[in-house]
Amino acid sequence: MINHDTETLREYEHLLPDQARELADIIGIDKTLALVTKLGGTTFPVAHRRNKIGELRYQLLADVVGDAAADKLTARYGGTKLYIPNCKDALRRVRNMVIVREFDARRAQGETGRDIVFDFAVRYRLADRVLWDIVNKTTADEWDAPACGRKTQLQQCRLFG
Repeated sequence: MINHDTETLREYEHLLPDQARELADIIGIDKTLALVTKLGGTTFPVAHRRNKIGELRYQLLADVVGDAAADKLTARYGGTKLYIPNCKDALRRVRNMVIVREFDARRAQGETGRDIVFDFAVRYRLADRVLWDIVNKTTADEWDAPACGRKTQLQQCRLFG
């Protein structure tokens, strides 16, 4: 599972698939993230709660997102099948942005790239080669922000690691 920071996810909500953004509009990004984490990649039959099976399905939904959010989803999607996207690509991009942001900040404070990547390898359970690819290839274009001299920083990092 990809680690996610909901504050950063809010900032980059535009990276999420349309269905996930629609869910976030209805129940909020935190509840949507919980739904994606537990049921992402599935089609969930949202019931009207008119019988025992409908009540069980509602309870499953409420266990994941809470009663208030389950009520909102039931009101909006009751009687239909709701596809819950897994958002893996978007969550991976957000994770990579968090990694790059922290990497750049720690390098600016004088830490070595090797020490930072070692820390990230343990924290994110990723190979150091994957992390070097992330910090060397993630660009400002993915952030929808100006380049801010990141290319120069990356060149220095490659030289002085």
